[in-house]
Amino acid sequence: MNRTLATLVYRTAALLRGEKTFAYLRDYERNPFRDLGAVQVWQEAEIAALLEYACEHVPFYREFRETPFAQFPLIDKKMLKAGGNSFLSEQRETLGRLTTKVTSGSTSEPLKIVKDAGSMAREQAATYRSYGWAGVRPGDAQARFWGVPLKAKDARKNAVRDALLNRKRYSAFNYTPASFPGYMDALRAQGPDYIYGYPSILAEIGHWLRQDPARAGSPGKGPVPTLRAIITTAEILTPTMREAIEQGFATRVFDEYGCAEVGSIAHDCEHGSLHVNSENLLVEILTDEGEIRSEGTGRLVLTELHNRAQPLIRYDSGDYGELSFAPCACGRALPVLENVHGRAYDTVIGPEGRRYNAAFFSYIFKEVQLRGEMVRQFQVIQNDREITFRIVRGADYDSSSEALLARLLADEFGDYFEPRFEYPDSIERESSGKLRQLKRVSPPDPVSQVLDSP
Repeated sequence: MNRTLATLVYRTAALLRGEKTFAYLRDYERNPFRDLGAVQVWQEAEIAALLEYACEHVPFYREFRETPFAQFPLIDKKMLKAGGNSFLSEQRETLGRLTTKVTSGSTSEPLKIVKDAGSMAREQAATYRSYGWAGVRPGDAQARFWGVPLKAKDARKNAVRDALLNRKRYSAFNYTPASFPGYMDALRAQGPDYIYGYPSILAEIGHWLRQDPARAGSPGKGPVPTLRAIITTAEILTPTMREAIEQGFATRVFDEYGCAEVGSIAHDCEHGSLHVNSENLLVEILTDEGEIRSEGTGRLVLTELHNRAQPLIRYDSGDYGELSFAPCACGRALPVLENVHGRAYDTVIGPEGRRYNAAFFSYIFKEVQLRGEMVRQFQVIQNDREITFRIVRGADYDSSSEALLARLLADEFGDYFEPRFEYPDSIERESSGKLRQLKRVSPPDPVSQVLDSP
């Protein structure tokens, strides 16, 4: 399908759903915020309107009519599941077409979030606006490295949807390096404008492309000549991954950060800054005790400004990061997320309860990589005082690599952790298709225990 026809499909589908996606997109592109002060004024007005509506029409929030926003209770996934319809607007049927989003439930029952047409349109508009920073427009041909449904019926539905949206799906579930020549042949035949998908598999392909100059394609064009950008999502994009993807595919990588509950949260600009979609979201950084953190890393707490069907006010995402208000070279007056390091369970808990996220271990492996082609993939698993390094070895990996990893671990933790090493041929993915670089089996997370307490 060509871009013009795909764009028509996008616009027609939005109209049929009653979503003013492209009107909001024009507004976001033509009327950007002038400065951070304008962002604050806008958000204060939107929050006031949101709280007034929620306290009037949403049972859970009725008792907070006189409560200042900063004192509204934090909510999380467990509370939303337990509260059920008490978080839904009693007037939701008057809000136009409703969409129910189902989050992945890797350890428990999936969570359902109801969104009204206006909030869905704004979410899509902010996403399209931000993709524009990468030179991508609605209807552009997409190569999608993503999950493939296991049920035949679902696979057929996805195939039709992909065709209508001008995209081709490449499985992130079942592959080996032997699959990569076929992937590249298919990419060149498809001629995508951009690639979208998990950074882990794209980094593997990028590394494979770098290994042989014959795979690099024509000078100045890269292995996929039509490719303008790569958008990564759903996993932590480490500096090593970014380098492998950009060098292998000879094009820029733009990272996207979001969560299923609220959708798109932030996107990379041309200068690599992860700008928050402030038109749609307020992002707060909180300490583990729930206090506002003016600087440094903390819990990412989100308020979606426009969804009246099921308002999410001060939703604890379970992720951690920092928020910067320093000017970006791109000139956009949008805050920047930094050092986002994944879900609460994607941390190692060390002595005295200190947390170490996946980025810390990425730096350890970067030290190892400086000595040659040591590691193709890795995963770190904590089980109490034991750290298991699961490593897909590169050509130069040897016993000295293992010794170096053990020493680097000891440099930070002393003898607190006992290192173990496993060498699988590949790292298994989650049922969603994501690759988790860091897992903690035990101990339990003290912050999650606090959040989960009645």
